[in-house]
Amino acid sequence: MKKFILPVLFFLSMNIHSQDNMLCMGHHWTEDETNLMMKKFAQSWNDIDSWEKRAAIIKQGIIDGMKLKNMPALKGEFNPVIRNSRKMDGYIVENIAIESFPGFYQITGNLYRPDGNDEKYAAILSRTCEG
Repeated sequence: MKKFILPVLFFLSMNIHSQDNMLCMGHHWTEDETNLMMKKFAQSWNDIDSWEKRAAIIKQGIIDGMKLKNMPALKGEFNPVIRNSRKMDGYIVENIAIESFPGFYQITGNLYRPDGNDEKYAAILSRTCEG
């Protein structure tokens, strides 16, 4: 019995320790600090103009942080392949594959979109991870 318990305890302790490191990497706020900052933010952005200025700053931070300006220019079409359309209650689920390079369909997933509307709505792409 001891031979079984010790490896399990070791594995669990490693899992807990590794999660702590992953969650606290880089700059982070405590719950109290976050609460204070959210209250401060609410005072700073109390109308649409102030929020749009802040949104532009956030967007630029994402572009800079992900180095999206260094990405090669997109050329051509993505040639999506949509199969197995399933009609649900108010929405449609479809299997989709997107051609990231000619002949290479690396991006696959399920596409969730509203049913029966001609208006523009957001769709959700749930990526399928394969190997």
